[in-house]
Amino acid sequence: MADDTNTSKLKFDGLFFEKDSNRISLLFDFDWELKNGKRVVFKVVDVIVLNSENEIQKLTIIYDTVHSRSAIEA
Repeated sequence: MADDTNTSKLKFDGLFFEKDSNRISLLFDFDWELKNGKRVVFKVVDVIVLNSENEIQKLTIIYDTVHSRSAIEA
């Protein structure tokens, strides 16, 4: 991804808690400018699992790649 990136910006868009769980989710808008000049904006979700000390135990990052995939392949 770094080889294809000119600039990138994250904008926070939401925080979600799961009742009776140690898991939270963060929603972002990802604004990505590729080195080929194309710009793609898409959603990113970070799913965070916390341990008993509220430290990150696991992080899963989910990208909406419908539009970015075609921009990279071009």
